[in-house]
Amino acid sequence: MTYERAKGLLKKGLSRPTLYFVSIPNNEQTGGFSNEANAYLRFFAKSTRIPEVAHETVGAAGQGRTGVIRQQPTMVTFGKPFAIQVIDDSDFVIYKQMQKWFNRTSPTYNTLGSDSQRMAYYNNYATDIVLKKLELPLEGWNPRKVNDAIKKGELNYEGYRKPIVITFKNAYPTSLQDIELGSDKIDAMTEYGVTFNYETYHIAYDEQNDD
Repeated sequence: MTYERAKGLLKKGLSRPTLYFVSIPNNEQTGGFSNEANAYLRFFAKSTRIPEVAHETVGAAGQGRTGVIRQQPTMVTFGKPFAIQVIDDSDFVIYKQMQKWFNRTSPTYNTLGSDSQRMAYYNNYATDIVLKKLELPLEGWNPRKVNDAIKKGELNYEGYRKPIVITFKNAYPTSLQDIELGSDKIDAMTEYGVTFNYETYHIAYDEQNDD
């Protein structure tokens, strides 16, 4: 491959793994996940990953090609769980909201004086959540072009493209992982993991601005 060919392929730039955000709806299923928590989560979800998608297959002996075993896809599988690593603030705003949503799965387990763990109906806590992959604008840093693209809905209000938007169907938090405390962590930040179960996910490409 020539230098000019490679340069042409990379004219849009390389994808940056630091640009993304997770969005959780403020609805009955989440217990009213607050706008404050969503705004904080937008900047302080430290890391996440797009789960894999793969096939379950079954071996089928060839007819025309004797002795060849064909791996025939039987179903599509999704890597689970979906996980995020969170840096929380001094009020534990994310943890409180995640705990409220987690409580929706078993409303009695975290009730003072109750040892019951009666589980709730699935529809009471399962809802869709969204992971949006952001990229720098193709318009570069030309303010006029960027503003025009924002007005057209081609960029979000911060001036980023959204080439991939993943919607996790019927998700809910399945674990709030341990929070490590330590007297020696004077300059450290409090962080922990949250994992979500979900059924499937849907990928949209080049989605228009909906933030």
